[in-house]
Amino acid sequence: MSQSKDVTLADVLNAIQHVGAKVDSMEKRLTERIEKLEEGQQTIIQAVNELKDDLAAQKKELTQTSKATAYLSRDVLILKNEQ
Repeated sequence: MSQSKDVTLADVLNAIQHVGAKVDSMEKRLTERIEKLEEGQQTIIQAVNELKDDLAAQKKELTQTSKATAYLSRDVLILKNEQ
């Protein structure tokens, strides 16, 4: 026959401490992951803002180029008509 071990208060306390340590470890890992995600999110936001700025600058340049092209086209027509 096998003998059963009586669970003592110390055994219960040890089990609770073990579970508590695991919970603390999981909480630490989750906190680290959340921080990494937040850092990644900030990086993405910064990249999107930089792309918006680049797009705005390119749009402005395109508008200026279009205006310059229109003026050149007009000048070419004027020169053709003068001939």
